[in-house]
Amino acid sequence: MLHVTAKDKGTGKEQKITIQGSTGMDDKEVDRLVKEAEANREADQKKKESIEARNHADSAVYQAEKTLKDNEGKFDAALGTEATTKIEELRKVLADADASKEAID
Repeated sequence: MLHVTAKDKGTGKEQKITIQGSTGMDDKEVDRLVKEAEANREADQKKKESIEARNHADSAVYQAEKTLKDNEGKFDAALGTEATTKIEELRKVLADADASKEAID
């Protein structure tokens, strides 16, 4: 609740207004929403970890491809083939939008 008073100094006229908040939600509704948020906390944390793992993997793929390209011919061809295979395997995992953190790692 907010009480506001304004007074015109020239005329001396004064006005008052009271503002009351109306959230439209009672205590039961607020409690229900809090419990719902707590129930989803674990799923939200797993989703966050999955997104972070995906971002890290995307960055690793980019770096690996850049390193392979920049150093082409400077290392054993078998090593380059193995690295390319691993990159493609990771790309397949990343193609699945629902891939878990464990699958990405």
